[in-house]
Order: sequence, then structure tokens, then C-alpha cells
Amino acid sequence: NIFGKGDHRIGTVTGPIETRVFFKNWGYAFAHTMEQGDNLLKSIQVFDKSGEAITKVYLQPDSNHKAYQQLIEDFKAPAQQATLNVRPPEILTYADKIDQKAFLQAWGNLQDTHNFFPLLQKYSVHRYHALEIAAGTFTDKLNNTAVTTILEQASKTALPIMIFAGNRGNLQIHQGAVSKVFPMLRGEQDWINVLDPVFNLHLRRDMISHSWLVKKPTQDGMVTSVEIFGHDKEMIAQLFGLRKPGQAELTDWTNLVEGLKC
Repeated sequence: NIFGKGDHRIGTVTGPIETRVFFKNWGYAFAHTMEQGDNLLKSIQVFDKSGEAITKVYLQPDSNHKAYQQLIEDFKAPAQQATLNVRPPEILTYADKIDQKAFLQAWGNLQDTHNFFPLLQKYSVHRYHALEIAAGTFTDKLNNTAVTTILEQASKTALPIMIFAGNRGNLQIHQGAVSKVFPMLRGEQDWINVLDPVFNLHLRRDMISHSWLVKKPTQDGMVTSVEIFGHDKEMIAQLFGLRKPGQAELTDWTNLVEGLKC
């Protein structure tokens, strides 16, 4: 049973898209049907305990609608009340002061990119603050056009990349090349879109307030990413060159992101 007590999680890989799911932050799930023109859009939508969206899964024309209906029958809650007892979102607290020298030394001793989050936890430091502390050592501030440049250049050169985007309950990772990159203005909203057959990305560039180049030492050499943040200094997405454990970072990726420094 993946639910219940404990920090349960799973990972799935469907083609070039990997998903990591953190069930402890799931609160509610709904089967939802919506009219769109002559069609009915059917989906399962998951929210956290404060009512924020975690993930939405939509049926496609060739989906198994019978299996979808059976899923609803098997898991339909006996009580179908019109209101939910949502809770205020969890407010995380961080240390007022940290030993910056020790923190940077520990950063320099990293052996795997997956050890970075435990490092933040150990020192009780917010991710954005950590990047500020490491400025000039492991991080550099970038212009907020960086993500557009990366997507456009990756499209032109067929450079395989990884794009991480998610929330506390669900993280999705695209792995591979991007092809069709389209900017679009919709009123005051400024979008950059990837519209490929197996991968779509819809990112509001006007919501990006901070962009950073971030370096992490690993057993395979230095790994470089670009991290973008919103007005609240919470991360929107990360971009890496495509690599697997045991492989060095792609030189073309390193050269691309190093050229983005202000």
C-alpha cells in the first residue's frame, strides 16, 4: 500500500517523460468532466491538503474509457459533500543564520546532484538564499531571457536537455530534444511554448523574476543547471543538459549556459 503512514513515493517513466510522485503531500482527488465544444474532457485531478493543484491526467481519444469509468467506481468516496476541509498551506521555516563557510565547503564536497536537497535541509536554508550565498563560487545570476535562449538554441542544434518542473506532490522531467518552440503573447501574458508530439511545455516568461546558473560537483565532474524563480523566490523550473549517472556533462550544454552569464 503506497498510502498511509510514512513518506511514500513512486517514479514512472513514459517515453522521454519521468514523473516522481510524493504521496504525503496529496490531499484530494476528483474525477472531472467538462464540455469543450462538441467534446467531453474527462480527467482525474489531484490537489494537496490546502487545495493547490498537484497534477491533472486527461483522457485522450484513444484512451480506455471503460477502464477510466471502472477506476471511478472502484475509488469513488462514499460521501460526496459540496465542501472540503482544506488547511492553510504549510509554512516552512529556515535558520536565521548559517555557517556560510561550512555550507559552501559541504557544497564543494557533493558527489551527486541528488545530495543537494539534503544539504539544504541539513543547514535549514531556503534554496534561493543558498544560491545567493554561493554567488561567484557555485552560482551566477543570469538575465531572465536565459530560458528562452536555451530552448531556442536547443531546438536549432538538437541539443538534448532535461526540464524539471513540479510542486511538492509531483515532479515531471522531460528528457530529450525539443523541436517546435513558439513564443506567444496573450494579453499581458508572455508565453514560451514547446509543442512537440510527445512533450508540451507552457511557460509564462512574465512570471520569471530571477534566473541563476548553478554548479554542483559530482563523481562525474561538474554538473551545470539553470534555475528560474518567480516573484516569491520559489523555483519554477530547472534545466540541465541530458546526462545519465556515470556520464560527464555534455560540452555543448556547458558552453551554451556559460555563455549566458551577465
